[in-house]
Parts: sequence; structure tokens; C-alpha cells
Amino acid sequence: MVVPKPRQIEVSIAGLPAAFDGYRVLQLTDIHASRLLTGDWVRRVVDESNALTPDLIVITGDLIDGSVEARRDDARPLADLRAPDGVVAITGNHEYYAQYRAWMQACGAAMRR
Repeated sequence: MVVPKPRQIEVSIAGLPAAFDGYRVLQLTDIHASRLLTGDWVRRVVDESNALTPDLIVITGDLIDGSVEARRDDARPLADLRAPDGVVAITGNHEYYAQYRAWMQACGAAMRR
């Protein structure tokens, strides 16, 4: 399965401090690590994401399809996401089906409500 190509979007925010000029946020969503989108595919997503050298990575839900036990190896590469200001995640509906707190801890992501 092909890893989707990233789209770059420049956002201007009036009054934003100059320190944020050029700040890069990478948003990942709907990864759905599963029997179809396996650990090898997730590894490619992680490697390509890290190669973009974002300042912050934001994951906006639906990381996995399945329990921690069943999908552990497929989701393991997500723990290697790196950005100087961290990796922050919010849940999607699939995490509620599959022990999302355990998943987020396993992935090393800071969870926000």
C-alpha cells in the first residue's frame, strides 16, 4: 500500500509571535494500523513523517483498528515519531473501541482531551 503524499499548507495568523514564523506542524490522521495497514506500512509513514522534520506532530485520531494485543506490532513504529516540541494526539472513534489509553501510552504520545 502506498503512503499518501503530504500536502503543505501555509497558514497566516495575525498577531502570532515572530518566533513561530516558519514553525512546522505535521498532522497525521486515520492511520488505521491493522491487518491491511501493517507495521511495515506504518514504519514507512513514520520514516517519511520524521524526514519532513516538523517542529510538532499532531495525531488526530483513528491510529489503530484492533486491540493492543492484536495490533501491537503494527502500531509499534508510531513510538518512533519525533519532533522537537513533541507528539500530541487526540482520539478518534476507533481508539474508543480498542483501549485508547493503553494505545496512547504504548505510542508515547501526549494525550489531550
